[in-house]
Amino acid sequence: MIVTLKDNNVESFNLSEVRSIKFGNETMVLNRLDGTRRTWKISEINNYSFDLISSIGKVENVSSDELSVFPNPTTDRVTIKYKSISSGPISIEIYDSNGRLINILFRENHNEVTEVYWNAKGSNSVPAGKYLIMVVTTNSLLTKSIIVK
Repeated sequence: MIVTLKDNNVESFNLSEVRSIKFGNETMVLNRLDGTRRTWKISEINNYSFDLISSIGKVENVSSDELSVFPNPTTDRVTIKYKSISSGPISIEIYDSNGRLINILFRENHNEVTEVYWNAKGSNSVPAGKYLIMVVTTNSLLTKSIIVK
């Protein structure tokens, strides 16, 4: 992610290190996976963009079937399947519509196919609404939204 400020300073962030980006009435907040946070006043920002080539360092072909979520919408159990020819550490996380982390479903090494399940109405049930499933790898950040009824 690249943030250009009105004073012509430029700040860049590797997307694989970003947990969330939140917008308030007067602020934009970037939360990193390491727990650090960067906050700007909206009035300080000239532009922001997601430049995958400069933030990731290489271009990967991302097909629509790399991350599948079903059934969607759901009333209870969801299957989340991530496919990739790459291997390495990944994290599969659930966020609510306010950008709050709800659950970390998987944080281990991935080899070709990783399939996990989320019970949206289990012991840690969530209210009906829209949620974001995020897969964070060394080289990419993939998201899909899901509706819980």
